[in-house]
Amino acid sequence: MAKHGEYGSYTDPDKPYYSSADRYNDWLYGGVAPREEETKKKGSSSGSSKKSSGTSDGAYQAMIDAMNAIYAQQQAAAAEAERKQREAAQQAYDRGMQALDGAYGAVSQSAKSNYDAALNTLQANYDASAGKISAEAGDSLQQAYINYMMSKRDLAQQLSAQGLSGGASESAAASVYNTYGTNRNAIVRDRAQNLADLLVQFDSSKSSALQAYNDRMAELEAKRLQYRTELENELANLVTSAATRNYEAQFGISNDYLSQLLALQKSMLG
Repeated sequence: MAKHGEYGSYTDPDKPYYSSADRYNDWLYGGVAPREEETKKKGSSSGSSKKSSGTSDGAYQAMIDAMNAIYAQQQAAAAEAERKQREAAQQAYDRGMQALDGAYGAVSQSAKSNYDAALNTLQANYDASAGKISAEAGDSLQQAYINYMMSKRDLAQQLSAQGLSGGASESAAASVYNTYGTNRNAIVRDRAQNLADLLVQFDSSKSSALQAYNDRMAELEAKRLQYRTELENELANLVTSAATRNYEAQFGISNDYLSQLLALQKSMLG
């Protein structure tokens, strides 16, 4: 019987040989698995030698097939790991974009609501102030007219008491009317000026509110773009990392496969 690890010739009938199954077991189990031990007896026929050679070839092919199957499984596992990493990265990106769009929509809607509320407040204040100016002018016009009528009445009584008539009375009446007219025109002019000043202030306030709204939206858009860029960069980094890990794994698998294949070939030729 041949000893463990003892190599012999396939053709020398005086020497034991180390079978291909023993070599495969040595390669697969690191030398701890049992080996086939056979001895060649003197005078063995050439038919027995051919049978042994055929068995050796079959065992070798079986080992190659087993190695190829393991190699394919390892390659598929590495590729699947990359696919899952890519998928997880894409899902994280999609969730981030969804959260970003939701937050942007909510904040931008809040900014629009605040702008609309500011416009409504400005409009209400303008309407109230314009109404007050017009009301005060109306009161002043009414008071001016009352004063005019009272002055006209008093003038008539004075002229009658003084016995004046004709040109003197007409001149005095014209003076009273002119005074009324001057007061009336001043009230109307002041009302128009106050309303114009109020409108300028109102337009300025609306412009300021619009500018504040536009600044807020520009700020939100800038932050949105920044966060989107960060998400896209993170996705690209994760995808690149997954591809790199797959490449390194495939490279290592190929190296191991080639090393094992060379070792197997050497053992079969040994």
